[in-house]
Amino acid sequence: MAQIKINNLSFQYDTHGEDIFKNVCINIDTDWKLGLIGRNGRGKTTFLKLLQGEYKYSGQIISPVSFDYFPMTVDDDNKDALEVMRESIAPFTKWEKELEIYSNNIEYMKEYGEVLEKFIDHDGYIINEVIEKEVRKMGLETEILNRTFKTLSLGEQTKLLLVALFLKKNNFLLIDEPTNHLDTEGRECVAKYLQKKSGFILVSHDRDFLDKVINHILSINKNNIDIQKGNYSTWQLNNSK
Repeated sequence: MAQIKINNLSFQYDTHGEDIFKNVCINIDTDWKLGLIGRNGRGKTTFLKLLQGEYKYSGQIISPVSFDYFPMTVDDDNKDALEVMRESIAPFTKWEKELEIYSNNIEYMKEYGEVLEKFIDHDGYIINEVIEKEVRKMGLETEILNRTFKTLSLGEQTKLLLVALFLKKNNFLLIDEPTNHLDTEGRECVAKYLQKKSGFILVSHDRDFLDKVINHILSINKNNIDIQKGNYSTWQLNNSK
């Protein structure tokens, strides 16, 4: 079981400011479904940004996986939903074009082999079928993949982008308020989907949603950071004693 190791993490926004984190030492298993909670201003967003390397800090964050953040930015929402998802997972179209070019020139056999290896490692030859399978698991019809991405509802976009991120290789998801654009039915669909996944941190003000999805809690408190096994209700019960 792989672990994300955080050793003596300290961070403040300026040299005269108050410490947001001070000598934090925690380990996170990469297969946890981890809920991140804490009062506003305690540093939830800052913690996610530190994991992504967006701020300078002292200490160590050692991770065997890369971090991907949701919600993510779509570079070109005029493309079909399938292409947006493919590009969110890996540069499949770019690799396909390179393979076509290199295959016609013996001078580029080394480059061809390198691109082919990456293409195969990322399931390039079956990626469209894999996407369709996952989309159905999210409760959507596969015809949605043929529609222009920007014409989809925000809820549909949310579901497709979550699916895409879970199809990326060797990553750990940082999911920030995924229910913002979901109705009740949409929340149920996403909750059921996340129940079958692992390897993520989830931030949500929807406590019922958290309860359905997570199996560990990371609580940013005033004076420390605490990790407990269980969902939000379990954490609440333990901290009311």
